[in-house]
Amino acid sequence: LNFEAEIIPVKLEEFLISNTKVFDVIYIDPDRRPDANRKLFEIEACEPNVIALKNQLLDRCSELWIKLSPMMDINAIINSFSPNVNQLICIAFNNEMKEILVCLKPEALIPLLTATNITLNSTSSFTSTNPSEKPLLSTPLTYFFEPNLALVKSRLCMEYAVENNLRVLYPNGFFFTTNDLLTDLHGRIFEIVEVLPYKNELLKIFIKKT
Repeated sequence: LNFEAEIIPVKLEEFLISNTKVFDVIYIDPDRRPDANRKLFEIEACEPNVIALKNQLLDRCSELWIKLSPMMDINAIINSFSPNVNQLICIAFNNEMKEILVCLKPEALIPLLTATNITLNSTSSFTSTNPSEKPLLSTPLTYFFEPNLALVKSRLCMEYAVENNLRVLYPNGFFFTTNDLLTDLHGRIFEIVEVLPYKNELLKIFIKKT
């Protein structure tokens, strides 16, 4: 990137007291293992405690970006940083959740939620500000759709389903069905060959036939 970095070996709390500079962007990756090697999933237990320092940090920048564990709860993150959440991005690599990125701004905002799945060949993203719509229930149709984990983690499955005319297979579930072969996929799609009752003997017979 062709720039020189200045390393300041002090705690964030001390830096905010001694330095009054205002930045365009501040990026923080809180330590999730401050005690021995025990991994933590509560934001306030990480170091530095960005919840306690939020207002001070937002006084010093236009945007505050925080990297959090993929195990953290989305609603808990939004509630902890409300009303300053501008974006919340769930990032998966090859359908494995890796990180959650949160962007805070000084003003009150409506959070923009994004699910991003990265592979070696492509990157797919789906974004919504109001994931409240729900798809219709249905019995299995021509195809079975399994959303990627970024879509599940960001709780955008239902919104994605409504936008792509998918039907949900059971209430509050994350598996969907459709008669259309989707091309802009945020997950995996399978053709349904046969629908069987969930009985071991029937499954064994089906496996032998195939």
